[in-house]
Amino acid sequence: MRLIFARMVGKRWVAWVILALGLTFSVLALFLLKARIESEARLRFDNNVMSVSYAIQSRIWSYYDVLYGVQGLFKVSDAVTRADFRKYASSLNLRERYPGFQVLSFSRYLQRTELKDYEERVRRDTSLDAAGYPDFKVKPPGDRAEYYVVDYIEPMAGNDNAFGFDLHAEPLRVLALERARDTGEIVASGRLVLVSSRQVGFSLRVPVYRNEMPLRTEKDRRDAFIGVVSATFVIDELIPKVVGIETLQNTRIQIFDAGFFNVLEDAGTLPGNNMIYDSGGAHTTASMPSLRWFTLPQLTQRSKLNVGGRLWDTRFTELSGFTDKPNQFLPLTVFGAGTLTSLLLFALFRSLAARSRRGDAIYRSVIAVMAEGIVLRDARGRIISCNASAERILGRTLDQMKGDRLFDPAWVAFREDGAPLPDDERPAELAVRTGQMQSNVVVGFRRRAGRMLWLSMNAQSLYETSKTVPSGIVTTFTDITERRQSERRQVMEHAITGVLASAETLAEAIPNIIQTICGTMRWSAEHAGHGTSRQCCCGTAKRGVRIFQQYRNSLRQAQTARLNRTRLRKGLSDVLFGPGSRTGLPISPKSMDW
Repeated sequence: MRLIFARMVGKRWVAWVILALGLTFSVLALFLLKARIESEARLRFDNNVMSVSYAIQSRIWSYYDVLYGVQGLFKVSDAVTRADFRKYASSLNLRERYPGFQVLSFSRYLQRTELKDYEERVRRDTSLDAAGYPDFKVKPPGDRAEYYVVDYIEPMAGNDNAFGFDLHAEPLRVLALERARDTGEIVASGRLVLVSSRQVGFSLRVPVYRNEMPLRTEKDRRDAFIGVVSATFVIDELIPKVVGIETLQNTRIQIFDAGFFNVLEDAGTLPGNNMIYDSGGAHTTASMPSLRWFTLPQLTQRSKLNVGGRLWDTRFTELSGFTDKPNQFLPLTVFGAGTLTSLLLFALFRSLAARSRRGDAIYRSVIAVMAEGIVLRDARGRIISCNASAERILGRTLDQMKGDRLFDPAWVAFREDGAPLPDDERPAELAVRTGQMQSNVVVGFRRRAGRMLWLSMNAQSLYETSKTVPSGIVTTFTDITERRQSERRQVMEHAITGVLASAETLAEAIPNIIQTICGTMRWSAEHAGHGTSRQCCCGTAKRGVRIFQQYRNSLRQAQTARLNRTRLRKGLSDVLFGPGSRTGLPISPKSMDW
């Protein structure tokens, strides 16, 4: 495994693959974390929207109870006076108990013929003020068929402008008034600009009918109708007190009046003034600029509220607070850390690859200049690499040997003593089988051209850490052919010198010399089956005889009887090992197999 890792580290593409994978995982982590955090924030935000919507709806319903209570006041008495109305309204303590409450009023329904008598009665009314209201007039002035005049109003202080105001004079109010009259239910107005304070608000109205009159049909209700009780609220005071400042600090709330449920309009297509409330981020606290545009999207939600038969399209927009601060930038942090780590790993592996390439170059340079041949095999014994010296010694290129188990399948291997060497007993095979290093093993090879090559070989199996199966085999060898020839030549010359020293005549020397040659060259019957030993012996002997005959003729011509042993020894050595010095070339296997 380490060998594989070491090889991969040296590849240039590994650094790019690591960078690509690192950036891919960083982007994936960014989106996964972003999705998880967004989901958690969405859940908290949706829960907050539900809570706020319920709080607003519940508070509106509580205002219904106030209206029903005032309606009940008119049911128990046919003549509720201005003083009675004030006493009842004061007992409710509306300003403290009902946030946003502005005014509680009773608007009396009048026809054109009733207007003058009504104004006179109000001017003479001294139930609350001994001076009465001498300047009272219905406003705005104008001749109308019907009037809905604000008659009783509490508190009066601060709301004097609304006293005597004809609600029927404003078209926006008419629909709600007539709907309350005809249905008998509480009805909400649309967006109102209050007469007394010029603030934006809305009103809830409940009809008041004459007692003891039937109310089964719409016509019955119109005949019995005497006016409406209204509760008016300032929306900018109501919402903050209902939902709380903390909620408005992290959520923007916008409320649009979308009309009555039976005449619904899309709030998005209504005129711009249909918005009755917008917190607008006014309650948010200053904070550092956020990178939410990069990390998490802004959360939004819509809720529908039924307020007096009208649809309030309530829109919520997250400002802050729904994503934990430590998690807000977590996706971006993880992405940045992953990208930085990827770049560091990329730089590291680029550096390792460059260092490995430099190391490989140095290693190849060292191996290339070594005189010793080096052959590397894989775990299955196939040749995968070698140096230049191996190609020179063997006379074969790497391309010729690559993928083979042997240097050349046609070569015949021999032991040092000349006996054949089986393939499974060669040094590389023994190193794999025994697990032991094979050192200085002499092996001879008869090559295709018939020339002999003698090598001194070493073989060692390569193992990865904690592995029992070799991952490769390295074989080193040196060419000892010339050294071996020189040694044989010396041995032969020494043996022949001994024979010649004891012989006086040619006839006496020949048999002993032939016997000495055969013994020294290890020619025997046991090798006859493996080559042409007997033929070599005979051929060499015949050439030796010719040397002796030439030598004898020379002696006769010189008319000398003394045996020149040095010349004879030199001639036989040249026959066996070739002419030249002691490091002469080996003879052809056609005349010798050793």
